[in-house]
Amino acid sequence: AHATVARQLDRRDRRIAVNAGGYLEGVARKVFPAARIIALSDNDAVRMAMLDRWTDAVVTDNLEEKQWTKGVVGVVRIGPLSDDRKAYLVRSDREELAAELDLWLLAHERDGSLARLRKELLGETDLTPVAAPLPALINTIDERMAIMPLVWAAKRKAQSPIEDKAQEARVLRAAAVAVSQAARAASRPVPDAEQTRALFEALMDAGKDTQRAAATSAASDSPPTTIPEFDLETRIRPALGRITAKLASLLVALAALEVPLTAEAVQRPLATALADYRLRAANVEAMSSAIAALSATDTAHAPR
Repeated sequence: AHATVARQLDRRDRRIAVNAGGYLEGVARKVFPAARIIALSDNDAVRMAMLDRWTDAVVTDNLEEKQWTKGVVGVVRIGPLSDDRKAYLVRSDREELAAELDLWLLAHERDGSLARLRKELLGETDLTPVAAPLPALINTIDERMAIMPLVWAAKRKAQSPIEDKAQEARVLRAAAVAVSQAARAASRPVPDAEQTRALFEALMDAGKDTQRAAATSAASDSPPTTIPEFDLETRIRPALGRITAKLASLLVALAALEVPLTAEAVQRPLATALADYRLRAANVEAMSSAIAALSATDTAHAPR
C-alpha cells in the first residue's frame, strides 16, 4: 500500500516539501523525479507545510517524523525512502577528539547505555546497535569506498595510474602500524597480521574496481559525470589515512568480541552496505572472510 502511495505522489501535479540544500532534498528529488519538489530553507516551514496541508507530502527523517506527526490525524507515513546514517563531523585537525568519541560510543554501546538512551529519547527499542564493532567497521568500509571515485578523479588530474603497487605497499605498511598502535592504546593484543593484511588487500582491490567503474562511467555518460577534484597527496590520502586509523581501532575492538563471527554473518550486512558500488562477489567474500577471522581472536584462548 505504501509503495502505491509513493507512486501516486510521483506525478507532475503533486507538491512535496523538503528542507532545502540538505541530504533529504537529494533523496526527495531521486525518489520523486516527476513531482514538484518545493525546497524550503526554514526546516520548521516544512513541518508547517504538512500541518497546513498546502503540499501533498513532506520529506523528513525518521526522528522528526515521529515528532511532527505526534497527535496529528490524517497523516500517512510511507518509507523509509532510503537507508542512511547520521554521523558526527569532527574537523580533520582534531583526530584525537574523533578517536575519543569513537571509543566512547563503542564503550557505551557495549554497556547498554546507548540502547537505554535510544529507548528514553527516541522511543526506539529495536534499532541496530551501530556503535558495535561490526556495524561500525562496515560503516567505515563504506566511508572508504565512497572516497574511491574521488581517488580516481585525483589520479586522473595527476595523470597517475589506478594501480600503483608501490603505493599499495605503503598502505599495507601504514595499516600494520596503525593496528599495532590501536592495540597498544587499548592495551589489547595486536590482531592477526596475516588476516589484517588480507582485509586491506581486499579493500584496495575493491577500491580499484570502484575507480575503474568511475572511469568507465565518466567516459560513457552524456553529459559526462562531474566528480570533484581534490589533490591526491594533500587532501585524499590524508583522509584515507584517518579512515585507516579508524579501521585499525575497530579491528582491535572486533578481536575483543567474546564470540567469533562467521563469514556468512559478516557478508550479509557488508554486501547490503556496499551494494551501490557493484563490487565483485570475490571482493565482498574476501573482506568478510578476513573480518570473521579477525573477530574474537584475542579472547579465544583466554581463561574463562
